[in-house]
Amino acid sequence: MNIRATLLHETVTPRRWERVFQVPPTLSCFAGHFPGFPIVPAVVQISWVMDLAHAMLMGHRTLASIDALKFTAPIQPGDTVHLSAECSPDGSSLSFRLWSGKRVFSSGRCRFVVT
Repeated sequence: MNIRATLLHETVTPRRWERVFQVPPTLSCFAGHFPGFPIVPAVVQISWVMDLAHAMLMGHRTLASIDALKFTAPIQPGDTVHLSAECSPDGSSLSFRLWSGKRVFSSGRCRFVVT
């Protein structure tokens, strides 16, 4: 399944990462989700967050929970999306937000345990 967006820019600091990407209309998740009004499913948005978390944490951690999870606006083909994530000092949690301009698509906090 193709769920990769086109990376336009990435900013990395020790505890904060931001990725800016374009959502191509060719993502396989658009098939049937929803006819006439395609949107990026929540599971794909979380997959993008988990890819970033894996790159940030670079260790053996397992997702324990996702807290304060909110999906507030749909992401559609062609949207430019900013994904920012900030890691706690001990690497046990990561707060994230997907947005474009003033429109927030989703946000939440992932909690991890060391494995």
